[in-house]
Amino acid sequence: MKQKLTDLYAKNGTKKVLASLLSILAGLLLGSIVVIIVGLAEQKITTAGMWEGVRLIFAGILSTGRDAAGALTWGFNAQNVGNMLFRAMPLIMTGLSVAVAFKTGLFNIGAPGQYLMGTLVSLSVALGIPSESVPVGIIWLLAFLGGMLAGALWGAIPGLLKALLNINEVLACIMTNWIAANLVTWMFDISSFKNVTEGTKSGYIYKTTFNGVATPKLGLDQLFPGSQVNAGILVAIILAIVVYIIMEKTVFGYELKACGANRHAARYAGIHDRRNIVCSMAIAGAMAGAAGALYYLSGNTEFFWTTYQSLPSEGFDGIAVALLAALAFGLLPGMEQQWIPEDDGLVLLVETDAAQNEAAQSVSGAADDPDPAEALDNRTVRLLAGEEILELSMEDYLTGVLLSEMPVDFSPEARKAQVVAARTFTCRKLESPKHTQADVCADFACCQAWTSRGDLERKYGDDFTAVWQSAQELVRESAGEVLTFGGELIDAVYFSCSGGATEAAVAVWGTDVPYLQSVQSPGEELAPRFSSQEIFAPAEFSEILRAENPDVHLTGSPETWVGETAYTEGGSVETCVIGGIAFSGTKLRQLFGLNSARFTLMLKDEQFVFDVQGFGHRVGMSQYGAESMARLGFSYRTILLYYYQGAEIGRYEA
Repeated sequence: MKQKLTDLYAKNGTKKVLASLLSILAGLLLGSIVVIIVGLAEQKITTAGMWEGVRLIFAGILSTGRDAAGALTWGFNAQNVGNMLFRAMPLIMTGLSVAVAFKTGLFNIGAPGQYLMGTLVSLSVALGIPSESVPVGIIWLLAFLGGMLAGALWGAIPGLLKALLNINEVLACIMTNWIAANLVTWMFDISSFKNVTEGTKSGYIYKTTFNGVATPKLGLDQLFPGSQVNAGILVAIILAIVVYIIMEKTVFGYELKACGANRHAARYAGIHDRRNIVCSMAIAGAMAGAAGALYYLSGNTEFFWTTYQSLPSEGFDGIAVALLAALAFGLLPGMEQQWIPEDDGLVLLVETDAAQNEAAQSVSGAADDPDPAEALDNRTVRLLAGEEILELSMEDYLTGVLLSEMPVDFSPEARKAQVVAARTFTCRKLESPKHTQADVCADFACCQAWTSRGDLERKYGDDFTAVWQSAQELVRESAGEVLTFGGELIDAVYFSCSGGATEAAVAVWGTDVPYLQSVQSPGEELAPRFSSQEIFAPAEFSEILRAENPDVHLTGSPETWVGETAYTEGGSVETCVIGGIAFSGTKLRQLFGLNSARFTLMLKDEQFVFDVQGFGHRVGMSQYGAESMARLGFSYRTILLYYYQGAEIGRYEA
């Protein structure tokens, strides 16, 4: 037996697998060491919290939440595993793309551009061929193969430059990356596939399901219910196996590796080195193109094409995956990568400020005319503060609103976005006052939060003058600017944080408002109320629901009380069946005092636990989302036009 184990270990394949596993383990250990160091250095982090962090590093995907005492609970989470497999799919392909180039002695930093070209062609084919005439399975196959071919051709360009002109492939790949970014933006900007039917969405390309095209699930949705996983992960694995066979079991693969080991020696041996360089980069490009095709042919997401004035993180993340394999297999140690900030899903919102600013300026109307703006911000606003009616200039009122609604350490662009939203809200109230003798009130549940100058002086003390003047300057910089849609003032609602995505007005209030649609809102994790938890004993849980609806059937084991849950596009609970009665997410939020309707409800340790994300109604502009965008360099106009889809920024005309 011992000899068999020794022989097994001696095999090259075994060593490669073990090396890969050890590399992953080393990464986990390094992460744990960092957590421990931070825990020891930061007094606010308890020993228990430090060890929780270590456990999450090694087994975070198996975490099912926390119990009533706040301790982590563990178990198999099918949805988390399924989503992990879906997100792993493009990383497998882009990692494979870079690894193929490594094998040939090349550094394919062009995976982002190849990924984009694959996305461009696959979406164009998937949406351009009418499904009424051609079976959707054929369309999917053509779209996938088209994406691979596009990536291959785009990867071949730096290969040709390297082979024929000896131009460094890194420089050539950087060039092709940015050409792809701008080409994709231009092509989709003039295409007929823009999603403008869902309210007034802009910058998005339809999901392929718009044409009935989507990667089949093949039963994976049954294995991982509620997740986005589909057969794309199987295709990725098959392609990885095919590439392995080509590289390890064919003469062609041997020639590619020979060129990578020593190009000049390979040429001396009669191997066509130039051809192999081009072929290697073409294969690498095909894998990256396949990554983009598989991701967007899934039908799970729309493509936000103006994102790619910056480059997709998937391409760069693939470099890290390949480098890990390279170190494990001893291919190319010591290669370094200049990392680009990751977007997670800003696939959702990332577009360059220059492009959006141009659009903003085009809708700003008479932005250079100071007179209407000055007149508006000097206009008197009647404010109901408690039982007193105050008369303030619009400027002073908005300054008090800004200092109430947003922290003073938020970025100036986020705070200006808040000012314009608040001014729009106020002007709408001026046109149709809600109160008898006042235009607005200081109750945030009714109108907007507002703090008096005296209260602010007491709050900030010696810093008050600087705080007030800074806020007032931001109000003046956006003087007179309001948001409109179809020539009318919009209902510029806003809230604290979304938990990852805003909600459409129709999902919360039952009324479809074209400029209040669901959009992704990443980067909010630092918000103090990003996540929260509410716990109820079964008896209390039952009492609250019975008081609302006496017909609710809550007998027997509490494990049977909660049934099917449906979710909105923005991730809120649309309906949750409890005791045979379908309750809306909004109603459950109200009944149980939840921070938002974006929650999961589970029975843990004989307690009903609401795990909640976000704070507020989640319609309109997320304040912490605005701050996240501002820190990425976006202007207040870009922020506003992102959260209020299809709105325009202009001067108020009474």
